[in-house]
Amino acid sequence: MLKKYMKGRTTIEYLELGLLAVIVVAFVSVLYGWYSNMSGTQIGSFEYVRKGDDLLDEGDFKGSIKYFEKAYDASPENSVIAAKLRNAYFDYATHLAESEDYDKSIGCLNRAYTIMPGPRSAGKLALIYAKKANTAIRAGKGTEARSDFDSALEAASPYAASSRNLGIFLFNEAIKYYKSGKDEAAIVLLKESSLAYKNASAFELLGDIYYNKMELKRARFYFGKGFLLNPQNSGIRSKLKKSILDLRLAQNRGSEESPHYDISYDKSLPVNTQIVKGMLERCYFDVGSDLKYFPASKTIVIFYSQDDFDKIFMMSRGTRAIYDGNIRIPLPEESISERELAEYVCHEYTHAIISAKTANNCPAWFSEGLAVWEAHKYAGGPLPMERAWLPGSERFTIHSLYAGFNHKDESEENIRGDYALAYGVVRFIIDNWGMAGISGLLDRVKSGKHFTNAIDEEFLISEKEFERRWKNYFAKITS
Repeated sequence: MLKKYMKGRTTIEYLELGLLAVIVVAFVSVLYGWYSNMSGTQIGSFEYVRKGDDLLDEGDFKGSIKYFEKAYDASPENSVIAAKLRNAYFDYATHLAESEDYDKSIGCLNRAYTIMPGPRSAGKLALIYAKKANTAIRAGKGTEARSDFDSALEAASPYAASSRNLGIFLFNEAIKYYKSGKDEAAIVLLKESSLAYKNASAFELLGDIYYNKMELKRARFYFGKGFLLNPQNSGIRSKLKKSILDLRLAQNRGSEESPHYDISYDKSLPVNTQIVKGMLERCYFDVGSDLKYFPASKTIVIFYSQDDFDKIFMMSRGTRAIYDGNIRIPLPEESISERELAEYVCHEYTHAIISAKTANNCPAWFSEGLAVWEAHKYAGGPLPMERAWLPGSERFTIHSLYAGFNHKDESEENIRGDYALAYGVVRFIIDNWGMAGISGLLDRVKSGKHFTNAIDEEFLISEKEFERRWKNYFAKITS
């Protein structure tokens, strides 16, 4: 009887323990589910994130985005996951843009903006639209570019920082076009830049371009806008004044054309345009053949009275001509010989060719040395080679050449010495490596190389060896 009673009691205890276990398991499940919901992260979200991180490290953009999207779907309110997904789209968009697959890149950035709206997403989207438009400009597709520029402006417009960055990007791209002589493309980008962000420098550069094209009313307009934005900028103020004075004088100017030049002159000046045309056309072929460069567009040459030239450009009375994108020559009241005029014309035209050939990257001293060489070859006249002009031997260095032409308000003696050095190094190069060596150096400095690196690559000698040979060469020809 006792055994039977004990056996029944054991069965009841087992049943009680089993029921308790079921209750505990159910409670733990409920508690775990509650904790998961309260933590804001569904089961598996961070496993998706881990896989997404690993794939992103491997450069698998699509794979990483797939897992980040799964994590985001499970936990859309989690800012860490949202940021990871957005950044993955950023990285993929950048990768696509590098291969100029702009449409897919824009799609990625639109998704990134949907996930996390803000200036960072808007700014990146605006820049990709701008890059797409810039590519269309390079391909001559102006209509397509216009639509993408509009999209870039629209994307950036809600945020001041995004608009500013877009404006700066377009301005920097415009400078590249300007330096390479692509004025029309530069104008388009500068105008788009000014719509995104009011920048005095963009208006100033627009004024420079139109002034060089002798579209003086437009030049005055843009210099004026730049001045209003930055009235303390003395450079813009000076350019505005110059454009106003030049515009007034333009009413009394005559003009003529030759195959490679547009010539403008004050009608009161005794300019023999037939002689001038002959000089200029000969310069075109002689200098172009030496430097292996013939510009595609015409060069503008303007003749001023000495007084008008002084009022506009405010340079020393001894200045015989300048090149600032155009050749500008003052004619004195007294007559000037044809030889002198030919010298001035050829000197400045050489600057024009060097500027175009090197995208404005040529050192000033090298351009001046070449201009002296070409002008003497073309018209004769004195050279800066008198022994009294030569500086001490310690200045026969590339560093001295750069330093000499970077100084302002130098004495006449120092200026003569600077020109003697510049001409001398050009003559040294031509006597040893010919005009082919000159042209090769210009090609190398076009890419932005320092002159010493260009020497090393073109002539396969070090800077010190070049200077040693140059100094010995001078000692021989001036002894």
